[in-house]
Amino acid sequence: MTRFFFISFLFIVIWTVPALAAEENRAVANASVLNSKKKLIRLSSLKNDREILVLVFVASTCPVTNLYWERIKGAWYNYRDRNATVVLVGGNSDDSTDKIQKILEEREMELPLVWDEKHALARMSGIEFTPEVVVIGKNWETLYRGRIDDSWRDESHIRQRYLDAAITAALSGQKSPDHVDEVFIGSRLR
Repeated sequence: MTRFFFISFLFIVIWTVPALAAEENRAVANASVLNSKKKLIRLSSLKNDREILVLVFVASTCPVTNLYWERIKGAWYNYRDRNATVVLVGGNSDDSTDKIQKILEEREMELPLVWDEKHALARMSGIEFTPEVVVIGKNWETLYRGRIDDSWRDESHIRQRYLDAAITAALSGQKSPDHVDEVFIGSRLR
């Protein structure tokens, strides 16, 4: 009898887990966000036919995000022609699209910017701080979430470039280990 229950439980888990993951993937793809013109759009409209979508959660009021702008620009520049779309996601109550757009213009960055006002997309993605990233694959599966690299203070001390490794792995159809649970000094979403 115990063997029967174990096999039944195993069957339920094998059948249910992929269904839950597929539902979560659809929820992210169908998430509604405001674009920089304050028009409600679906996140899926930004991915288009690209294989990878990279969401970079930022805040112009976050001191750590301000240390990362050049690294974010580097990721956008390095992968824009390699089947990956990099999108900035703002939404903090003390921030605005205008503030972030000004930073983009000053740094000559042509990244799409969306506004996640109530942090629904961040919650779906498991993000709590800025700057953190999510790499989404071609079937809307989350392939990576977490830090950009291992040195928030000084770019010259970087030993591991998590985002670069995650995008490279994603373009090869692989998942990278998440780095969202490590101690991180960025600003909490608010």
